[in-house]
Amino acid sequence: MNKKNALQYIILASFYCIPCPARLGYGLILLLVFNILVLVLTCTKYLLIKAKLEKYSKILQIIIAVAITVFCNQLLSLYSPLHSLVLGNILYIIPVSSIFGGLIIRKRKLLLAAELKLSMSRAGVFTLLSLVYFCVREYLAYGTLSFPSHTGFYISTLPSFNIGVGIFWASVPGAFVLFAIFIIIMSIIYRYKEIKWRSENNNA
Repeated sequence: MNKKNALQYIILASFYCIPCPARLGYGLILLLVFNILVLVLTCTKYLLIKAKLEKYSKILQIIIAVAITVFCNQLLSLYSPLHSLVLGNILYIIPVSSIFGGLIIRKRKLLLAAELKLSMSRAGVFTLLSLVYFCVREYLAYGTLSFPSHTGFYISTLPSFNIGVGIFWASVPGAFVLFAIFIIIMSIIYRYKEIKWRSENNNA
């Protein structure tokens, strides 16, 4: 992962992680919609290029992404009106952020299989990191992990310790703080790997 990709991940993650309530179940729903959009939009981009409509690619993808998001939200409202109500506004951030986050729009023209492999692998990294964030935040806030159901959540209570400010992590300021901590940790890991890579190249 280069610095440009890392910055894209951070910007993209901020759209979901900070406004989302401190429940893993909500994060799972958002990430499912996100991955569906990445898959569909990658295929759409490829087809638009084949149809010689590349100059209209961005606006057409936004329109298609919004339509897919509306459809997903309607399905979600049928499954659980509660989840649809809570996530309604956040869901509509996904179309634009998925495209402008750098996971879809690229200058390179690849075969569809290569496009899908690249886009979904990057989406997979983002999904994994986001899941870690959602899990840690809910655990710190409530000492639980939740999974969506049509009536609310299936909640699994985990062994926890008294940190005294659990409810803070459920708030938006808490989300900002935890997100900043994650950025610092990821920066340290990235810096360590970069130094190690340079050291290995110098010794080669």
